Amino acid sequence: MGPSRSIIPTDELVAGAVTALVVRTGVDGARIALRLDDGHGQIQQSEDASTSGSDGRWIFDLARFRDSVRASDEPRLRLLVTVEGRTVPVAEIRASLDLGPIVVHSRTHGEFSAVNLEFDDHRLLRNRVARLWSLDRPWEEPISEPIPDDHSGSAELSGFHRIPAGRYLAEIAIDDGWLTPSRPRSGSPNTAPARVGTADDWNERLRALQDDNDPLAVLEVATATGFIRRRLEAYELRKIAGAALDAAYTVIDEQDVAATTSRQFLAICDLLFADPACLVQAVVDDMASLKHSPTTLVTFCIENLHRVRPLADDTGDDEALRSLWLVAPVLAAAMELRVDLDGGQAARCDEFLGWAPDEGFDAIPEGGPVDQVMVGIDAEQLEAIQRSIELVPRHLLSLDALVVANFEWLLSEKRRTANPDRWWSHARGLVDRLGPPTKQLERHLESRRPPKGCAEWAALPQATLAAAVHVARASVDHVTAIRALREAAAFAPRLVTRDLILAVALVRSESDEASQA
Repeated sequence: MGPSRSIIPTDELVAGAVTALVVRTGVDGARIALRLDDGHGQIQQSEDASTSGSDGRWIFDLARFRDSVRASDEPRLRLLVTVEGRTVPVAEIRASLDLGPIVVHSRTHGEFSAVNLEFDDHRLLRNRVARLWSLDRPWEEPISEPIPDDHSGSAELSGFHRIPAGRYLAEIAIDDGWLTPSRPRSGSPNTAPARVGTADDWNERLRALQDDNDPLAVLEVATATGFIRRRLEAYELRKIAGAALDAAYTVIDEQDVAATTSRQFLAICDLLFADPACLVQAVVDDMASLKHSPTTLVTFCIENLHRVRPLADDTGDDEALRSLWLVAPVLAAAMELRVDLDGGQAARCDEFLGWAPDEGFDAIPEGGPVDQVMVGIDAEQLEAIQRSIELVPRHLLSLDALVVANFEWLLSEKRRTANPDRWWSHARGLVDRLGPPTKQLERHLESRRPPKGCAEWAALPQATLAAAVHVARASVDHVTAIRALREAAAFAPRLVTRDLILAVALVRSESDEASQA
């Protein structure tokens, strides 16, 4: 019996959408039973049965547990299988909150604030909690208040000096004590926008922050208004780097493309990029904490690639930069790639890219196009080919890395998890708008041109590279290119990463040739 554990939504089990649990023990004739547990003890147990067949299978009828699940007020229930006296958890039944619209009322009096949330409880569940997530200070943990298990319809958060005036996202959630709360997006179920205090209260707070020497006050004003009221020293930038990265990631996670062109987002990024060393450490520490997803980091790199300037000769910390190459290779390449590299920078480029500028740009492998065979076969055949060649790329700019990246987006098309054809039809114009390409860029673009008779969208890698070059150049089309790459990163993250690094190398080469001319 393997360790895999299923998640069963309570509503689906109660409604009869989930009716059975199949268990394979690998032992024929083993004594087996299933029990339902609420964390405090057993609620119900099935009759003993015996497994059968070479895989030791038994199918439990979950309809027998339906009434017990319906009657429980616990948000999490467990199904445990006992085989010959050994008990193993095999599934978790999770109840979801369905509150309908949340109505928010707030009042303030001096330093006292109270926020009341009204909602419709269709089912009373244990361990409910009300939260306020600050939009002005997204680096802070939420303000939380448990909701009594026997209380229905409302929740209140209040206190002195506890809820500053400003913008919040209110949430009602389940807190089982095991998972760290994660910030929901605006518009998520069981959330509502909230404003504490009047506009005058908020403006008064911002005026007070203007006189506060704490660098976090500078960051809060920038996050709220897009205005950086003073220059921060290096030690102050170190203090706020993690918080500023939280603020930038919060904007990105909202998935509102327009928000990343706002004054607020641009001001946050100005603070982050004011000291590259602080940014490097903040990015590395954040990924180590697992607080944000790698997808958010990739988007952050896409949005800010045009800001990054190469570091001076070996001015960075080797350990920190090596860590950056591991978690954010696009950002690392943008900071380290220069035509005249030497020392530690050249060594790190060679280690992670498999190439350094002193080898010449003709040494970067361009690979070959996606052909009709790869486009036409089904997912199972493509996966078989992928397994047979067993590619494990060691270097980001290697030919193997490009092949693996192409497998990734082709499989997304065949599994119907993405629509590369539609993406290509929207982004293909970025190739034509590059202008006359340099010899190196033309070589890479031409190598990706599909042969005659092949589906047009097989040229998708041409468009990802063109978009990456637009971003690296900060061309007039770079905003369109950013949006295209953000969408492509959802189904082709390896290709987007490799092409952004390649674009940095090619654009830095263009700049060097222009300066020499």
